[in-house]
Amino acid sequence: MQERLLTVREAADALRISAGTFYALCARKEIRHERVGTGRGKILVPESAIEEFRQAHTTAMRAAARVDMPPPDRRPVTLKHLRFRDGG
Repeated sequence: MQERLLTVREAADALRISAGTFYALCARKEIRHERVGTGRGKILVPESAIEEFRQAHTTAMRAAARVDMPPPDRRPVTLKHLRFRDGG
């Protein structure tokens, strides 16, 4: 059985992004897709490409790494580059 192919609109909806953003992902070859037809053709996206994209762009938080991190530096901030105007 062949895998279901999604249109750009269906694939964009699955990722909750605009069709324009999805076309940009295709242009940058960040998501697997195929073109069918003559000329530039129609873009079709295998359903598995959506999950591949999600896996490649998912950031996992490491709880253990956060425990081992030193406390943040609490030195006072100096703003020498800012100039303030008089209130008058």
